[in-house]
Amino acid sequence: MHKFFNDKLIDAQSNNWVDLYVPKGIRPFFKLSRLDRPIGSWLLIIPCWWGVFLSTNVDPNLLNGNSLYILVACYIGGLLMRGAGCTWNDITDAKLDAKVFRTKNRPIPAGNVSKSQAFLWLILQCCLAFGILVTFNRLAIILGFLSLITVVIYPFAKRFTYWPQFFLGLSFNWGILLAYAANSGTLDYFSVGLYISAIAWTIFYDTIYSFQDLDDDKEVGIRSTGILFEANPKQYLTVFIV
Repeated sequence: MHKFFNDKLIDAQSNNWVDLYVPKGIRPFFKLSRLDRPIGSWLLIIPCWWGVFLSTNVDPNLLNGNSLYILVACYIGGLLMRGAGCTWNDITDAKLDAKVFRTKNRPIPAGNVSKSQAFLWLILQCCLAFGILVTFNRLAIILGFLSLITVVIYPFAKRFTYWPQFFLGLSFNWGILLAYAANSGTLDYFSVGLYISAIAWTIFYDTIYSFQDLDDDKEVGIRSTGILFEANPKQYLTVFIV
């Protein structure tokens, strides 16, 4: 593989903070973690905050210093785990990414980072996130480890189902359950109901996102709800957002 002399990614703003301020030598690692595109991190962090606020709504006595700590911890942990998930996704999808116009100059297919270097970066992010996780209660720690199942499966979902957005929803919104448990010490139908509705929300927005890659996805054999709903997207998307 040959390195791209211009390492600006096709789907990132040209004036993002990583391109502007991060030293060029470590810039590809930050891009592996999508730190140049923070919106994805917010889509992971906000569900965590929903979980905390829902627990304090169910029991106002839970609104205290511990809930404030969990909000901050979920912000940092969300950045780390989103970065780890994206790194894992790029490791597993390197060959596919090289065939899709939007992703062909990501750090691994562009040759700016090797898979072994990316794996070490993945381990570092997971270790830092683990350091935060172990400060929570036992139930939250268990849920944190269980979340890894959804993170590992998601990159492969597009290979065997037209519903990878469902698996993304399982992963991205797991923080609702984890944060709710971290603040309340339990899970109930309130938290599970919010988790299920957030999965539908993820299917809604990521289906829209997938439409930009339809032609490339069909050519290389990647499946998505965008392809599944292509004939009548508004009808299906209305169902999920409602």
